[in-house]
Amino acid sequence: MYSIKDANGTVIVNSPMCKEYNSELGKILWLTLAVTVVIVVVNIVLEMVVHNLVEWVGQDTIGNQRAFIV
Repeated sequence: MYSIKDANGTVIVNSPMCKEYNSELGKILWLTLAVTVVIVVVNIVLEMVVHNLVEWVGQDTIGNQRAFIV
């Protein structure tokens, strides 16, 4: 337990530290999970867009050109 007292010694706040810590820890966990999901989704969408743009252009890669030469 921790207490915050004013100048007269009257207790203003009397709360357990662990309760506040656990509350903040839960919020941080969910925020971290949400950011991770957003990053993964954006990465997948960008990968699909780049793949489709490469197919749309229709240019062979250097690796494919070398395979035909050999």
